[in-house]
Amino acid sequence: MKRNRFLAAFQLWAAGYAVLTVVSSIAQLCNGMGTDTNINILARAAACLVPIAAYYAFGFGTQRKRSKGILMLAAHYLISLGCAWLLIYLAGLLQKNADVAYVDMLISFTVAYAAIAIVVAIANRRARREGASME
Repeated sequence: MKRNRFLAAFQLWAAGYAVLTVVSSIAQLCNGMGTDTNINILARAAACLVPIAAYYAFGFGTQRKRSKGILMLAAHYLISLGCAWLLIYLAGLLQKNADVAYVDMLISFTVAYAAIAIVVAIANRRARREGASME
């Protein structure tokens, strides 16, 4: 069971990192920046790891009433976004951040979070339906 959970977490991390990197790269190109720094790349990887760790640590994916599920989704998003902004702040201690770094992370992270949350919700719904049909 733990191996399946680790594998699922790794797949979520890889998918989140890919989506966040693509969205961030498009935003950077639109702002006229043709290159990315290693600090930003590693910060994106960590920003993707935090929501996945929180997802499994706090059991955000478990089945709940709709109203409580929406509240948990909002809490998970805010915790994850706060950690992503903290990572930007910490990266700013090593090098100067762009003036729009926090806004870029808000937009990039929100798009990536929404895409991954939709996929996870669909996968969880299908798994529940398959589990119900097998009983």
